[in-house]
Amino acid sequence: MTIATLRLHPSTTPTLHATDGAHARQISDGLGAIALQLEEFSELQYALLGVEAVTVVLGLVIAYVAVQGYRRNESRPMLFVATGFVLLVGVPAVLGIGYLASLLPQTVVSIGGTVSEVLAMASILYGLRAPARE
Repeated sequence: MTIATLRLHPSTTPTLHATDGAHARQISDGLGAIALQLEEFSELQYALLGVEAVTVVLGLVIAYVAVQGYRRNESRPMLFVATGFVLLVGVPAVLGIGYLASLLPQTVVSIGGTVSEVLAMASILYGLRAPARE
């Protein structure tokens, strides 16, 4: 029989400890960390988080439409536009979730997000400027 308990320490990330008979193992609970961090948000931070979520969804919808355009017309520039939007909104969102779950340090999130944005802009620019094959 497995018994699980959530242990909270002020200076560390919350962890879920599980015991299975005489053996104990520690399980990292990233979702618990997100929930605890969200409890500390103000109303303004919740609003900004909501706007960020809408931005991510819209960006991924644009990427999806661009992929559909690529498939329908076999237009390679549309593939670059789609890739650019995924890099622009998708990668930073995943990095941000990794940071909220205490899986990634802030420097990785900052550098990864910046590199992703630069690559996204280059991809979108190339997609908009590249000639379509006929």
